[in-house]
Amino acid sequence: QGNDIIFTTSFGYMDHTIKVAKEFPNVKFEHITGYKRSPNVATGNIRFYEGRYVQGVVAGLMTKSNKIGYLASFPIPEVIQGINAFGIGLRSVNPTAEVSVIWVNSWYDPVKEADAAKVHIAEGADILAQHTDSPAMLQTAQKAGVHGFGQSSDMKAFAPKAQLFSSVNNWGPYYISKIQQMMDGKWSTGDGPDHWAGNTWVGMADDYLVLSPFENMPADVAKAAAQAAADIKSGKNKIFAGIHNGTPEYALKMIDLGFNFVTIGSDQRAMSAGSKTNPGGYANDEDSLEQFEISDDRTPQDICSMLKRYNYDPVWKDWDSSYDQIQTTSLKRRPVSQSRESTAVLI
Repeated sequence: QGNDIIFTTSFGYMDHTIKVAKEFPNVKFEHITGYKRSPNVATGNIRFYEGRYVQGVVAGLMTKSNKIGYLASFPIPEVIQGINAFGIGLRSVNPTAEVSVIWVNSWYDPVKEADAAKVHIAEGADILAQHTDSPAMLQTAQKAGVHGFGQSSDMKAFAPKAQLFSSVNNWGPYYISKIQQMMDGKWSTGDGPDHWAGNTWVGMADDYLVLSPFENMPADVAKAAAQAAADIKSGKNKIFAGIHNGTPEYALKMIDLGFNFVTIGSDQRAMSAGSKTNPGGYANDEDSLEQFEISDDRTPQDICSMLKRYNYDPVWKDWDSSYDQIQTTSLKRRPVSQSRESTAVLI
């Protein structure tokens, strides 16, 4: 049909996008929520998990039963991120609350979503969350007199007494910017040293993820939700610990940026054991281990000495008895004035 740029808008379209892109090398493709790229395929995503964290905070403060029901679509990265972020937010204010997850195995199935919500409610959940796209969960919640959160769009109209707020995905600026880049001849897939140059992963700070007004909650809960959102927007709260196989210097840099868990690779065997992974897939051939090559020839003792100079105390321990040559170091920064505790792991 002569389109110059095509947006494929679901994780499940990933492999199909890569395949078709090879057949049309002069067409630009943007795959939303995926991770595979090629010379004419870039990716875009929203940090959905940021809104889930705020949902978790509200759920933890609102629940009376300490039981939260969560409807999940498919076990893919964006959904698992959301569940984990929700749990982290929940436990930040209510350490005894628990999340129960039901996998609907569909993005949109009102019947299944309603049935899953009923199961959660029957099991005692008084707050419901979802990573599915119909308002059936919230409608079921309203009928049962419990509360929940909307997903992707503002669902207040469907359940005004049940919705606490919705996490709204604002894709408009993404489409506009990518089409404009193509028109200006600046569209990129991120090839070369700056891998993310042409790929988008933004969130609340950029207004790609917007939270609808906080409703049906006490003022103190709304205040806590607003503070949680503000901390995410400002970068004060990055929600997740960071895990990375890299140099000790890189680990220290990431910790200073706010991550509190970083892996440092010093043994190819440790990093490749049980993995054998190519970017974007899995392989069993030896060539697939090339990405794990480490150019750092320092011994673990050398690295520990360097880390001590940065005010960290190494504590040695066994990693796994089946890998008798692998050791790890748990690193905790010595107390200093106005400094938070950070942890890194050395392999």
